Amino acid sequence: MSTLPACPPTVCASQTSTARIGRRHPAFLQELGTVTNNLGVVDAKINQEDFTLSVAQHVLGLSDEFLGLTGAAADAERTLRFRRWVAENTVTGADGKPVLRFNFTTSLADNGIFSNVIQQGYNRFWLFQIGGIGQPKAGSNGVGMNLITAQDGLGYRRVAMTQSGTTHLRTLAGCIFDFRLLAPAALVGGEWPVDQPAEAATTDFKASVNGANGERSAAFLGRPVSATDWRVEVFAGAPEVGLPDLDLQQLTDIQLLFSTTRLRARTPARLRPEECVRSDFSTRRRRYHGGTSRQS
Repeated sequence: MSTLPACPPTVCASQTSTARIGRRHPAFLQELGTVTNNLGVVDAKINQEDFTLSVAQHVLGLSDEFLGLTGAAADAERTLRFRRWVAENTVTGADGKPVLRFNFTTSLADNGIFSNVIQQGYNRFWLFQIGGIGQPKAGSNGVGMNLITAQDGLGYRRVAMTQSGTTHLRTLAGCIFDFRLLAPAALVGGEWPVDQPAEAATTDFKASVNGANGERSAAFLGRPVSATDWRVEVFAGAPEVGLPDLDLQQLTDIQLLFSTTRLRARTPARLRPEECVRSDFSTRRRRYHGGTSRQS
């Protein structure tokens, strides 16, 4: 494991407060990035896991249990409700074609999306982050999307995905650290879209259709899996000449594909709220494992 540059919390805080836009600030961010990039122990202890989130079941909660049905009856009712939701979240895009646009939240807390996907041991996950393509593990595969539809001949579809809002990471001790992950360009006063939040990371890519012809994106490499605001846009217009438009009302589900890395604590921590106090640029928050105590 690499030796980390000396940067005690008090020193880092002091350097952050005194760094100025120009040469010093970008240089400090580069040095700080070197430190944080090496915080996750040796590679052998980093675990890679891939997850598939069903919008119908995990985001909208349309499980068999919720519907009170099973088998074909559950599938039919889920499809009916999903397509109703699609209609309610369809807008007109800049090209005049329909766009399915929706937001969802991932959370480290109990009853969050991933706590329902990962049935056992989720409270032991820490440094739960999104991988890139071949980074940080050779098998890491970024993020992707699969559109499940009754429509044939679509090839692939162009989609967009944005992570924004507050992000969260659980530490080895069990604390949950809330913070805004600001883009360096925005932080140092560089070029940045005026209508885009500084904490937003956005990518567009080819979504698979019924499991084929898609691609994955590395745009969220190293970002926490947990965030308060994800946005997805599915464009109905044909992505290239020769392909038909997508009929959004023939969709039956959308799968969100996450390739992640994490470390695992031996035992879940049980801490007092005051043991998890953390500070960022402008707020003080506190949370503890499995709890709701929080101070702003």
